[in-house]
Amino acid sequence: ILDAGHSLNKAVRQDGKEVVFPHALVELSEAIYKQSIARKTGEQEAQDLLCITIDHVKRYFAIGDLAYAMGNVHKYSGADRYKRDYYAVFALAAILRLYPTTTNIDVALFASHPPLHVDYTDELIACIAGRWLVEWGGRSYTIHIGNVAVYDEPTGGLFNVVLNKAGTKYQNPELNTNNVLVIDIGGRTTDYIVVNEGAILYTLAHTEDTGIMDVINDFKRMFAQRYKHQTRSMNSIPTARLVEAIRTGSFRGGGKLWEAQEEAVQARTRLINSILQSYKDIFGGAMRYDAILLTGGGSAFLCDHLWDVLEHDNIILAA
Repeated sequence: ILDAGHSLNKAVRQDGKEVVFPHALVELSEAIYKQSIARKTGEQEAQDLLCITIDHVKRYFAIGDLAYAMGNVHKYSGADRYKRDYYAVFALAAILRLYPTTTNIDVALFASHPPLHVDYTDELIACIAGRWLVEWGGRSYTIHIGNVAVYDEPTGGLFNVVLNKAGTKYQNPELNTNNVLVIDIGGRTTDYIVVNEGAILYTLAHTEDTGIMDVINDFKRMFAQRYKHQTRSMNSIPTARLVEAIRTGSFRGGGKLWEAQEEAVQARTRLINSILQSYKDIFGGAMRYDAILLTGGGSAFLCDHLWDVLEHDNIILAA
């Protein structure tokens, strides 16, 4: 199962093994790729370099944290996401991380998309299906992606809570019989769907073009402005540390904690206000729903701040 969001890529295989890595990609020249391979300093950096044969031509990529460190990261939206040199690269990187010791991999893929991308599902399937030749971590791999199915991201969060891991029975049956608002906070978008007695009302689906990456970027800009001297030599700040700082109000670096409560509050406020406005003006507020289900990567560290503003006594955070 692959959830290729705008901030993080998450994938899990049948036995429960899970991988997570940043949604960032830079295409490299062959020379830069070989230089990067030669000077790689650790296992993580080696995992972030791939050579993929696309349309009979070898293409070279840095992904994840290494891509952020190199700069010039490109992120695409809409139909432009579903290309063999973009979405497929993240899918292949996830598969390799899940099956690193198997050089001939035959896999079926269940891949996500935002609700408003339902018109692009054919492009999504076409860009990742087929036989791939990949060089990764000093080894050559053949990956065959035969069966591809798709799901929208809020529905995936809903199923994660409603069904057990095997997908065979309900673990929260009350959510299947009530009126539920699902709020999926992703990297670049926040998606909403309504579920009424188990039926997903796609006509009520709504997407706002703001997500957790906007919070992270706002915080990073304000933090760097406040601590100009300390951050001027940093090419990039690890995303995990930024997320922790937004959640706690303190940035961990240089062997100590740097106070950043004001920056964290300001960075969170724009997204929280956007969610609150959609919640009240479009979806009618708390009284219409038996439960509010928070899903997506942004929900985990915004949930403490959403409990109060949503004013609902049955808010569930998807694991």
